[in-house]
Amino acid sequence: MSERAILALAVLGATVWVMRKAEDDAQSELIQWARDQGRAMDDDDDTLKASIFGLAGDLLGDALNRSGGQGGGQGGFSDILSALTGRAAGTPAETVMTVAAGTIRPPSVGTAGTLRPILDLIGRAEAPRGYDQVWGGIAREDHPPRPITQMTVGEVLAWQDSIDRKYMSEASGRYQIMEDTLRDLVRKGEVRTTERFSPATQDRLAVALMRRRGLERYQRGDLHAVDFGENLAREWAGLPRLTGPRAGESFYAGKAGNKATVTPSEVLAALNSVEA
Repeated sequence: MSERAILALAVLGATVWVMRKAEDDAQSELIQWARDQGRAMDDDDDTLKASIFGLAGDLLGDALNRSGGQGGGQGGFSDILSALTGRAAGTPAETVMTVAAGTIRPPSVGTAGTLRPILDLIGRAEAPRGYDQVWGGIAREDHPPRPITQMTVGEVLAWQDSIDRKYMSEASGRYQIMEDTLRDLVRKGEVRTTERFSPATQDRLAVALMRRRGLERYQRGDLHAVDFGENLAREWAGLPRLTGPRAGESFYAGKAGNKATVTPSEVLAALNSVEA
């Protein structure tokens, strides 16, 4: 069997295993994991493997949409299997799992459920009114035309663009994601512009931002909680620095009215509650 087929089947085996056991947040984590493998391999100039994993991530998302997004619809996985390996559609999931066994370990890092204490803390620090909150300095007449959880990511970006020159911030949602950050998340394949900016989507994007700040290293034990907390404070202005003479202050204190709204001890308690 070719390297292309083996890798594709490994991805599919991991997919079936996780999606039979997981909720939507773990499903989206797996999709992102496949895309991450593609980007990492691309950095190593292994273009064959990069293209396989990148395509796998995209096809997994498409298949979930076609199958209703829950529990591993067989039609969706058959489509992926056919597209990646050229094998006939309808290959039983058990066969895929057998071929892939031991080849690639399904991801265990960073689903929204296991990270709920951190997500809740960031949400409380950034947007205590919840997933539809926008930056408080935006005048009422310039607010989005409807709750942002009912808008697509593309519509949120268009609204942010429309007010960008008028305000110093267009932060949106529970995690107060700025326009440039949201656009970069789209560009990096974390989310599509056609997806609804729902609570689940916002949670997923917050996890993606935490991943950029060392989430996986922290969960592996390669990054101390204090250092990870410092990294998160660079992402979210409502979180405090944890060390140094300015411990307890926002990393962006004095800029656009930013200040820390939770304490270092609350941050550390949330981080320490997360299991690897």
